Amino acid sequence: MLESSGPKVLETAEEIQQRRQEVLNRYERFKERVAERGQKLEESYYYQVFRRDADDLEKWIKEKLKIAEEKSYEDPTNIQGKYEKHQSVVTEVQAKSRVLPELEETRKLRFTEDHFAHEDTKVHLEELSHLWELLMELMQEKGNRLLQILKFQQYLQECEDILEWIGDKEAIVTSAELGEDWERTEVLHKKFEEFQKELEARQERVDRVNQYADECAAESHPQLPLIKTKQDEVNVAWQRLCDLALRRRESLYSAADLQRFKRCGSGHCLTEDY
Repeated sequence: MLESSGPKVLETAEEIQQRRQEVLNRYERFKERVAERGQKLEESYYYQVFRRDADDLEKWIKEKLKIAEEKSYEDPTNIQGKYEKHQSVVTEVQAKSRVLPELEETRKLRFTEDHFAHEDTKVHLEELSHLWELLMELMQEKGNRLLQILKFQQYLQECEDILEWIGDKEAIVTSAELGEDWERTEVLHKKFEEFQKELEARQERVDRVNQYADECAAESHPQLPLIKTKQDEVNVAWQRLCDLALRRRESLYSAADLQRFKRCGSGHCLTEDY
């Protein structure tokens, strides 16, 4: 009797059920391997994305650190421009400040303790945090130095402007002219009143000079000797101008009284008050 060389035919229900279960088991194992492989691919993908973003941030921070480490304030030329440029970098840094917290949140959600990249991402973020803190420190220090020098230069210019203004106005307060008649005396008096209004307005700028100098003294400014010298120059010149202004005012009042007396003597009494 010849035996069949083809596939064995399952003859019993039990054999059919067993065979079916084997197929189902293999399929389940296949699905598990596919799912496991998919999970690993997903984990790897998010890890690569994390590394890319973290590496990009690290590169960006190091570029800004080079800028922050530049001691451009040692050259006082165009400090205004340098300060404005620094402020634009500060704006960039502020805009970038959201990236590190976002990376930390991603790690918290994606790279838990059982994740293969848990420790690696932790170390990377710690390094980034250190670099970021260093950047903040250097940016703050550079900004403070630039602003300190800028304010110092502005102070010196303000002192020069005030001294120049005082020099221009000395001609008014040192004038010996009192007016040969009532009309001329009245013109001189009105001109002096205009000057007094300017003098009162200028007082605020002198006050700012003294306020800045006092603040510099309190913080031991490196240029304090020069700052005090300029402050003294301004205060001495200002006090002299105010004293001369007071004398000039008294002289003009006396001249006005004299002209009023003369007019009254000639029958043209005036009632204007000064």
